[in-house]
Formats: sequence, C-alpha cells, structure tokens
Amino acid sequence: MFQYIKPLLAVLLCTLTACSATKTNIPVGQLPPAVPPTEGEVSEARSLAFQYASQQGHSTRQSGASYLRAKRIIDRLVKASGFPSNPYPIYIVDAGEEVNAAAVKNATILVYEELLRRVPEDDELATVLSHEMAHIFARHGSDTTSQQRGAFVSLGSSLLGAAAAIGASYAGVGGAADLIGSATETATGVIGQGAIVLSYDRKLEYEADHVGLMIMAKAGYDPRRALGFWAKSDQILGGGGGFSFLSTHPANADRLVQLQKALPFAMTFFEESKAASMSSAIKSRQPQRMKEY
Repeated sequence: MFQYIKPLLAVLLCTLTACSATKTNIPVGQLPPAVPPTEGEVSEARSLAFQYASQQGHSTRQSGASYLRAKRIIDRLVKASGFPSNPYPIYIVDAGEEVNAAAVKNATILVYEELLRRVPEDDELATVLSHEMAHIFARHGSDTTSQQRGAFVSLGSSLLGAAAAIGASYAGVGGAADLIGSATETATGVIGQGAIVLSYDRKLEYEADHVGLMIMAKAGYDPRRALGFWAKSDQILGGGGGFSFLSTHPANADRLVQLQKALPFAMTFFEESKAASMSSAIKSRQPQRMKEY
C-alpha cells in the first residue's frame, strides 16, 4: 500500500502550490463556448476511466438499453450546447448499488447503472447529466487555482466526492491521511497511482447548476422538473453505498434558491425549443399531406 504515498504527496504538493488562473464566470442565461476535446484528451481520459473502473472492480460497456438511453440524452444535451455532434465517449459502469456519474478529464463520461435505475424519468435524468455536462463545457476540471485544484487532477468529477476514507486506506498512515484532509476544502480521495477525485467548490457547483439548467432547457427537457428533482434528490441519490452524489454539493435549499433565479432564462430556451420542435414536425408532415392530397 505504501507505493501510493509518494505519488499522492507529490500531487497534493503541486496542488497546494498551483498558480492562479482565470476563473470561469458564466453569466446566468448564457452557455460556455462549444470547444470539443482533442483526440489526445479523449484518449487519455478513456485510459484513465478504464484504469479507475478496473481498480474499483467495476466493468464498463457501450451497449444495452441503459447505454442507449444515456447516449440519447447526452447527445441531445451536447447538440443543444452548440456541438455539431457528440465528441465525448460514454460508458456505462456496472457497480452494484453505487449511484454516480463522472466526467473524466473533461473528455469522457461515466454513467452508473444504478443512477439510471433510480432515475427513470428522462427529464430528471437530464437534470443530473446536464449538471455534469456543464462542468465539462465550462472546463471546471481545468481550473488551476488552489481552490478548485484542477490542473493536477487526473480524474475529476463533481459526483465522485466524499472519498477521504478511501484516501486514508490507500495511504495507510495517519500523516498522509491528515494531509489529504488539510489540502482540500471538501472531501478528496485517492484512486490508484496518485490520481485525485476532486469535489468542486460551491461557486463552481452553482455555476454548473445554472449552466446545466440552460442546457437541458435548450435540449427540450422541462427545466421546471429540475427544481422538483433537486428537492427530492437526497431520497433518490443519497443511499446505496460507495460515493454519495450529495456529499460535495450545496444544500438543497440553497441550490433551489439559485435555480429559481435562473428558471426564467431557462424557460425562454425551453419555449424556443418546443416551438422549433413543433415547426419541424409540421414541416415533416407537409410532404405526406401533399402526397395524400
């Protein structure tokens, strides 16, 4: 187990001494620019995703009804965000009752089977996935400030928080475990050879909330369902072992206040999406009507 200590200390020291960088500050009602990942980023992220799943004893796949459902929703979210097609590989993770989703290096997406099972409504699942996609589009995992700890993060996810216990067990000694706790504002853990699972600070979580709300609305998912989902999310996502979705996120009451402020902007996008969908449906029926006539 001691082979994990030196890589961990090196990563944490780099993190604590990271230089300041421009922070994201996306106004409510706007989306970040659509910047696709490079082939190198996708390749590295895919490799890290496989490494993580293997180390945790989980399997990944790109097949089955769950995969098709997650891909259909994420494809819509990505297209609504300004991408001509979805450049982000998606993998379903079979991990028992663990409820999760993850963005690896802003370039690959992991969606856990149990999350899909617990959230059967697409509008509500889009709420979770759009929040995670917002972290990717805003490149929150690339922020190099010491507060956001992004530049030296090998595996970053808003949903994979609260892993300090795993960090302590890998470190194997109290000193390293104490360093884990003092190095972060919220719980952080160790995965494999010094890779860190970060938990974003509250500012970035709120930004992902409002950007995610805009994304799902533009994609035609009702943003009002997001408020209902977050109000009951602790019952839906709170249990099940493993990492907890809610452990690193703002309190529901605070989150709902911020979402209420952003909802009018999102409703504008949603109504525009509905109108465009209706117009497209009418146009697609016109050739058939002319043929029948």
